[in-house]
Amino acid sequence: TNGVWSVYAGAVPTGILRATWSKARHTLVFDSTPELTEQRGAPGVPTQKVTGFANCAGSLYVTIDTKLYRRNDDGLPPGVARWVLLYQEPPVGVSNSGLRGLSCITHLGSPSLLLSTEGNWDVYRIDHLPRGQLDDPASAGPGDGLRGLTPVLEFAPIPALRYMLAAQGTTVSATGTGSIDYVIAAYNNFTTVKIDGVDRQLFGIEHAYLGGCPSTRVCGPTANGVATFDAAACFAIRNDAKTPFYALRCLSGADVAPAGEVSKPILSGQALVSIRTITPSPFGDRRIYYGGYDSNFYPADGTAWVASSTPAALHLTATSKGKDS
Repeated sequence: TNGVWSVYAGAVPTGILRATWSKARHTLVFDSTPELTEQRGAPGVPTQKVTGFANCAGSLYVTIDTKLYRRNDDGLPPGVARWVLLYQEPPVGVSNSGLRGLSCITHLGSPSLLLSTEGNWDVYRIDHLPRGQLDDPASAGPGDGLRGLTPVLEFAPIPALRYMLAAQGTTVSATGTGSIDYVIAAYNNFTTVKIDGVDRQLFGIEHAYLGGCPSTRVCGPTANGVATFDAAACFAIRNDAKTPFYALRCLSGADVAPAGEVSKPILSGQALVSIRTITPSPFGDRRIYYGGYDSNFYPADGTAWVASSTPAALHLTATSKGKDS
């Protein structure tokens, strides 16, 4: 703002805090008053969890549970809010966080936002981001696309997971016992990695089965006695196009093979469960690093892990339709 370098942080229940660098104190100094505070919701309805920031098209965006806000920079005219609501999802359950993975990408040469919805597990893209200062909308209800911003559904993980599992010998029903009924796609962000000269977005996925683990799979924790999570570490790769397309992969090899039996608490090596973060190597070796684990409310001890692969291990071979196989 006004050429001042700042850092932003989200805290429950305080809200969005801004810090600026103090030359005199040689440290970041946070403002005592938050720039944005979400009101506490009804019992069992989360409303205050800050799930992501993204700097896109010269503006700062944040997701707080089911809401997407954009920040107005510089001086504010009277009555104009610092943070303005752009989109709102319907409320989600107590164990969900709503919007996840907020990231800035380039879609067909223009900046767009990419995010996922933990509540219904899909991946959306928001184009035509607003410029300049924004006034507060007159009204905003769940599911409203404000200022003409309408999320475009790009990827539905559950059908893709069922297809991948079927190719590996596991048939998963679409509904009912044994179906996939819970997914987190992109815990933190969609990481852009250049592979074969092309920018692609990589993001982790975890999934759980309703009513128990399929006999042909290895599973990890069971959340609340209902959802049993697959022990594999799987992820998706996004490829930009007029209609973007996705490929699913899971880490494989002796070093990342789940042990097959889990104890209580689950111990190191027994289950990988989820890839929470992905990043290209900073060491100049062109490898890709993956890190994860999600306890899903089940006791765990020493289960965090890190693995790496070469880009070639992703086997991204273009098909005749232009999609990765």
